[in-house]
Amino acid sequence: MRVLRQGVWLGLVALLLAGCATQPGVERCREESLPGRWLAESSGNVWVFHPDGTLSCEGPCRFTAVIGEPVAWAYEPNANVWSRPLDYIRLTFAKASFDGVFGSFQCYIEKDGNRLRLQPADEPAMVFVRQ
Repeated sequence: MRVLRQGVWLGLVALLLAGCATQPGVERCREESLPGRWLAESSGNVWVFHPDGTLSCEGPCRFTAVIGEPVAWAYEPNANVWSRPLDYIRLTFAKASFDGVFGSFQCYIEKDGNRLRLQPADEPAMVFVRQ
């Protein structure tokens, strides 16, 4: 019975580690790879990640009535115990603040550097193309 419990425990740990692995063809965001202008595929607005940690939106930013303009992005060290810069980023908006993992997004850039994916916990990914 003890061996069975150890096997189950090791299996769970292996699944968690596999889930944290980077998908093929993508790299985790980094401080030097995220800054720039990114066109949102779903809405057509442009998110500008500035190197100083500020964030702005240009174009049809439909979300602004509820949460306000985006104002900042930063590495989120508390989103995941296995997180490394910038596995997760936290987005800050003018009218809303988030606690815990809310407002934190897994951040991936395709290896060609032209496609950005921000993945919230239980929502569809936001996909952007570098301008």
